[in-house]
This record gives sequence, C-alpha cells and structure tokens, in this order.
Amino acid sequence: MTTVTITQRYRKQGVEVTIVPLSITSNNLIKEFLLTTPKSFDSESLEVLVPKRRILSQGSNGLEADIGGDARNKWKRKRRFEVYAGSCSFLMTSLDARGKVPGAAKTLPGFGERGGVLSALPDHSPLLQPALAELRCRARAAGAPPASLTDSFLLRFLRARDFDLDLAWRLLKNYYKWRAECPEISADLHPRSILGLLKAGYLGVLRERDPTGSKVLIYRIAHWDPKVFTAYDVFRVSLITSELIVQEVETQRNGIKAVFDLEGWHFSHAFQITPSVAKKIAAVLTDSFPLKVRGIHLINEPIIFHAVFSMVKLFLTEKIKGRIHMHGTNYKESLLQHFPGILPLEYGGEDFSMEDICQEWTNFIMKSENYLSSISQTVLT
Repeated sequence: MTTVTITQRYRKQGVEVTIVPLSITSNNLIKEFLLTTPKSFDSESLEVLVPKRRILSQGSNGLEADIGGDARNKWKRKRRFEVYAGSCSFLMTSLDARGKVPGAAKTLPGFGERGGVLSALPDHSPLLQPALAELRCRARAAGAPPASLTDSFLLRFLRARDFDLDLAWRLLKNYYKWRAECPEISADLHPRSILGLLKAGYLGVLRERDPTGSKVLIYRIAHWDPKVFTAYDVFRVSLITSELIVQEVETQRNGIKAVFDLEGWHFSHAFQITPSVAKKIAAVLTDSFPLKVRGIHLINEPIIFHAVFSMVKLFLTEKIKGRIHMHGTNYKESLLQHFPGILPLEYGGEDFSMEDICQEWTNFIMKSENYLSSISQTVLT
C-alpha cells in the first residue's frame, strides 16, 4: 500500500513546530498527527499555517497525492493542543462554516474533512474521548441502557456521521427507536430464526473489500422462497449481518455496498413488500443504523420489480438514491468495474463460488450466536 509522509515546519513564539502526518493511504487519508517541539510552549492559541492538500486519485500505480500546494492558497486557523510527555497530539476542534465558532463538523483546512480525520484514528486514541464523553452523556440522560454505551458501540455512530455530534446523537436515537418499534424484525436476532435462508444461499459476504475499502454483500432473490420466509425474515438476515460487520472498524469507516441479484423475482416476492415494510427498509438505509451505505447495485432486475422499487424510493434520501446503480441483465462488465478482482465465479470472478462464501458467512453467523443473543436483550431493554 502506498504511503506518503509529509513534514512541515513552522515558527511561532520562537518555537519550531514539526507537523508529521504519519501516513496517507487509500483507505485512511490521515491516521494520526504528531507535533514535536524542542521545548515547552504556551499551546492554547498557537496559530499554524497549513497548505491545502487533497487526494487527486487512486490509480493502478497506487495513491497519487497533491502534496505541493499553491503558496497563495494557505489557511490560517487556531488550533488547540494537548501535551503528552514532550509531544503533542493534534486536537481538531469543531469549526463552523467560517472556521471560527465551535459547532458541527465542517471542512478542516488542509486535511480534508475533520470527521474523516477523526474516523481514521484508532479506537484508543485520546483525541476521540471528548466526542465519546459527550455522546455517552446525552445517551445516559435519555435513559439508554448504560451497559451498552461502550466506546466501541458509540464510535459506530460517530464514525457513521463523521463525528458530527448532533447527527450521531440523532442516529443513535433513531437506532433505539427503530429497534423498539420493529420487534417483528429485531426482537429475535438468534441465528436459528433465519438459518433456513442462510442455508439456501440467500446471502454471501465477499472475502475482500472493494477498492474504496467497503464491505460487499451479495443477496440472491432466487434463493428466497416467499412461501416459506416472510419479508421480515429476509430483513432479519440483513440486520443480523449488519450488527456483525459494524463491529469492524474498517467497515465503520468505509461503509458497505450491496449487490442484489433480482433474477427470480416474482409477484409473490412483490406482495411481501408492503408500504410499511418499504418504510422500514428505507429507515435502515438512511438514518436508523450506524453503517454508511456507499452503494446499491441491482442486477437482473425484471420489469415487475420497478413498481416495488418506486415505492421504496419514496422513502429514500437523495444521497442514497444517487448511490443506486441498475446494471440490467448484461451486468458483468459494469459490475466488475466497481468490484474488480473480488467477485465470485457466478458474477465474473475467478477464485471462489457463491456457495463458498454463503457457507462461510453462515458459519460465522452461527459462531456469533452468543453475541447476537446478548444484543437482542441489551438494546431492547
């Protein structure tokens, strides 16, 4: 993986400050900042000039970055620093649109969005503690189960909303609300409730991530028998899968992409998707679950599917609508452009079959039965 290290030196109050982004990669724009100083200094209002930088592209030769910058295009912002045994960790403060007043997360001059920088930090980074403390405080005040408010749990919501506290808090409230209002889907997350669908090969999770770092899921409608399994059973498969993969920090940062193979879609499937079900599906896709939905890819979509799809779209945000790709029946070339080198044999890959990954994911879900049982009880108390 290509790594670019940048060092800049500035002088203020007679102190030389070195800013060293440890790494810039295709998955994590900036992992951490360290500032080292040769002597102590008053850091409360240190002003730093940071040249504007941006990622240009990620091509076959790795990451290409513009690390030069026009000398005229510099940003001047006040920063706060916390001192740790002779070094300082870069503490990003919230900036409004003008970069002056603390508030919601906005663009961090020179290093992309502030939320993206914070999302790239490891769970144990002290820079994440202020946001965690505030979100935990709000959740406790609202009566959320204290045992569930761990750092790892709360970070899912912060990363899903790029560390905008107000948006993360709204997402957390919606998550609890959705789980409470949809017991037919969320009350029983034990794997046995959906084992038949899993064994039928309805869902497979790819072994590797796509080029943007997203987790990729493949759903096959032909393996859902609506005479045996309801739409709620199918929805529960997605919820269980989401609850498992959201534990992965990389998935929290880079989200998921889903491929729906609609071959075999019949009226019996369509009749299961009522307006109520459509609304619940849309809620999870938009603002009720802490996963970033980076893409929805539809293949083999029949004409009779479009009526149902039009109903679901009524409840989707414009952002999600813009991430929907319809590939039709001649899909392999276009699908491979989005997911090069990671698809199963049935969809243009070379190394493994859908049966392989469906069985692997079924095994993983069954091994996670204790965890799924615990969150069934904890979240809904």
